[in-house]
Amino acid sequence: MAVVVVLSCGLPTQRDEVGISRQALDSVTGFGSNPGALAMYRFVPTGLPRGRPLVVLLHGCTDTATNFSSTSGFEALATQRQFALLVPQQQVTNNVQLCFNWFESGDQTRGAGEMQSLVQMVDRMVTDTGSDPQQVFIAGFSAGAAEVVNAIATHPDRFRAAVVAA
Repeated sequence: MAVVVVLSCGLPTQRDEVGISRQALDSVTGFGSNPGALAMYRFVPTGLPRGRPLVVLLHGCTDTATNFSSTSGFEALATQRQFALLVPQQQVTNNVQLCFNWFESGDQTRGAGEMQSLVQMVDRMVTDTGSDPQQVFIAGFSAGAAEVVNAIATHPDRFRAAVVAA
């Protein structure tokens, strides 16, 4: 699996804009059976053309999707480089420290737990934003980075590249 820097996303070539146009992180519900009981948030730059990349961003322990996506600079980068951003969030009912459960066998398996929730979120984003399913990238920090390792191990066909930090 190659490691990619998100800056490699090129400028948009298509002009068919996505109908979702917001400049804030939005909560999304109803994205599937969600066996990992994660929350789904997304950032879609205003005027995003269809066919652009999707970046999945996973926070570390004690952090939230909203805080991590804004303080990491990914929201500004998504606007500048024109890609959609999916930011799953762990729930305190799953892990009191808000860590992704990368260490739990039920969350390390393709088609189950948190891995299945992530896939369902990606599918929803591809449907809603018209993101290119061949350009789905995933990045994580700390426990989110460990979760990235599980995601690329269980779903190498779903993620083009990954970034693991800390």
